[in-house]
Amino acid sequence: MVTSTVRIRLALAREDHAAACAEASAAWSRLRGKAIWAWAAEVAPWAVTAAVRAGRVSAAQQMATEFTVGVTPPHSSLVAAAQRWCRAALAEARDDLVGAADDYRACADLYAAVPRPYSANLATEAAAACSLAVDASDGAAIQQLTNAAGHLAELGAAWDASRVRARVRPLVTVPSTRPGRPAYRDCLSPREHEVAHLAGQGLTNREIATTLHLSPRTVEHHVANAMRKLSVSSRRQLHSWAALSEASSGGPGPRAAGPATPR
Repeated sequence: MVTSTVRIRLALAREDHAAACAEASAAWSRLRGKAIWAWAAEVAPWAVTAAVRAGRVSAAQQMATEFTVGVTPPHSSLVAAAQRWCRAALAEARDDLVGAADDYRACADLYAAVPRPYSANLATEAAAACSLAVDASDGAAIQQLTNAAGHLAELGAAWDASRVRARVRPLVTVPSTRPGRPAYRDCLSPREHEVAHLAGQGLTNREIATTLHLSPRTVEHHVANAMRKLSVSSRRQLHSWAALSEASSGGPGPRAAGPATPR
């Protein structure tokens, strides 16, 4: 199930909802054949999410129902968390964003108790996103997103941290201390550093653009500037730079956790 979960997440990260739904359907068929529903705890949240995003809400509802009935009562906090995620995703599909936010927050608490800090922070992100869809000026939700980005970075989930920061950026206004842009000369600007780090993680320009809400041309420009300033000639060398940069900061080794592991 872990492999299926990774494939679903990769497809969702690329916004290929049809592929994500197809992978989810195949994984669910295997689960039905084995009838060991406790195994569904890893894949169920993402299978249901994939079906919802592909517009197959009835299929998502059926998956969630089979999972709930198959492991009633829940055997563990992990199962309970996965069931709550499915419930939240379905509430979101019905445009019950207040209910979805409540369920995602409860899901985050359950994942934190396991403990699954990575999944807990993603559930917190989902809860905050639902709250902001109701009220775009919800300061508490903006702070939750900011905190989640920081925690994901601490966990080494560079891709997810960058993705969440990109969500926060349009929501906050940072007062300028002086007019004009700072001159970074031969040093990387914060955006060039962010783009170079993701490129070093193996993401394509298009994937970086999707993550940071930039145009592919802008990403190409930042990558070229970063490679020039770092005196490197390939993305392989950017990977080495990213690893050294992470090590020198005292943090965990870099990894593109977003598209490669469960959310």
